[in-house]
Amino acid sequence: NSGQISILSNHIYDNSTFEKYNYTGININTTNSGGHIIRGNYIGGSAPFASGSKFNMQLATISNILFYGIYYSSNASGQPSVISGNVIKNINIPNYTLYQTYFSGIYVNNGSNHKVFIGEENKGNIIGDSSDTTSIYLDGWGVDHILFYTNGAGLS
Repeated sequence: NSGQISILSNHIYDNSTFEKYNYTGININTTNSGGHIIRGNYIGGSAPFASGSKFNMQLATISNILFYGIYYSSNASGQPSVISGNVIKNINIPNYTLYQTYFSGIYVNNGSNHKVFIGEENKGNIIGDSSDTTSIYLDGWGVDHILFYTNGAGLS
């Protein structure tokens, strides 16, 4: 990747019956640029605005189940990047007793050279839905759920 990437106001959902066991809604993985913006996106459900029926993860092969709503990784210097105003909800990961389940709403893995702003004033990220306690439903053996993960020195 090179140059600044803006991912703005998208609706990422799935109403198919295809099996999915490794899923990333938005993925930026770069070593040579900064100043990226991920803002105002909806991830989950089967229709726009993460609405409709739940986005269902399904076991396709003998494998663990992995879900990243937003995955961001950069060790670039330059302008700070921003992840704000995103909504991740309406997701179902069922029980598969032999395989582990990993869920991360927003995963940031950045090096010490790069600064990332998570949320802005009046534009925080929302993971789940306060009016629906099953908005993100994880059921299974070895469930590892992280709503927000960071690894790096340049976070704000």
